[in-house]
Amino acid sequence: ATVWGIVGEVENAPKWAPTTLKVRALGGRTKNGTLSVNLNKQGLIFWPTTSKVVDYVPGERLSNKAINGTEWVFELSEGAGGPGTTTLKQYRHTPASVDKFYKDIVSKATGGEDKMSESLGKGVSASLKRIKALAEQQAG
Repeated sequence: ATVWGIVGEVENAPKWAPTTLKVRALGGRTKNGTLSVNLNKQGLIFWPTTSKVVDYVPGERLSNKAINGTEWVFELSEGAGGPGTTTLKQYRHTPASVDKFYKDIVSKATGGEDKMSESLGKGVSASLKRIKALAEQQAG
């Protein structure tokens, strides 16, 4: 429940996602269909995005699809330590063909898609560490 409380609300992302500065969910609490407006930053580059929650199973799964088609997924399950422990998987699906507009922006702003993908992979690792620290802090 603690981990879900952290990742299950899209507006919490700035607490743990390294490139996310602000998220405003439209329509209240996160649920299937929730739309959000997001502000992101990497280095000196800022960019706005929008996203939509496309799969929401309380306590188990949240999938949020960005305007460019990239889908960020969080899956929770009981941890190897048994009841009271949690395993959290975070990953992203990137469509095989991303709109040319986004490819041009990513290439110019970040040094190319490969470099951006590498950075996002590091961001996933940092996110998981931050989520773990937040959960441990809340659990006291």
